[in-house]
Amino acid sequence: MLNVSEVNAERSSETLPERASARFSEMLISPYVKERLAAARFTTPTPVQAAAIPQALEGKDVLATAQTGTGKTLAFLIPVIEKLLKDKTPGIAALVLVPTRELAMQVVDQFNKLRGNQLLPAALVVRGRTAPGHSQRSAASGRNSWTARRLPGPQTFPL
Repeated sequence: MLNVSEVNAERSSETLPERASARFSEMLISPYVKERLAAARFTTPTPVQAAAIPQALEGKDVLATAQTGTGKTLAFLIPVIEKLLKDKTPGIAALVLVPTRELAMQVVDQFNKLRGNQLLPAALVVRGRTAPGHSQRSAASGRNSWTARRLPGPQTFPL
């Protein structure tokens, strides 16, 4: 497993790859994903993206730690999108588990911006208590409830 850390790269058990790309257009990703990245105005990968994406595309496990806003979401979404485009698996093809509702919403939003017309939209399913002040029957009873928010499109969960 490659341990990618922008802050502690020198203490990692493996060194970061030296062949990291200076631009997304130079990465070994499909022309479609390059086009989607360019349309979203992503041109230059952050250090965590440059280190993690090539490794993940090779099927290697990657553990990436970096501060908020350094591009970790895109670093794992690009390999996921590449795999979904390649495999064309019907139904649920990928499942992403994250610790917070806010991060789940961010991942779905980013995926849906990048997927274009070749992939179905992601579905967001979250579990937890409704925030105070929100009206929901199960929340009023004080029970823990499942909350599901479906995005437009067929009932699939490609992410």
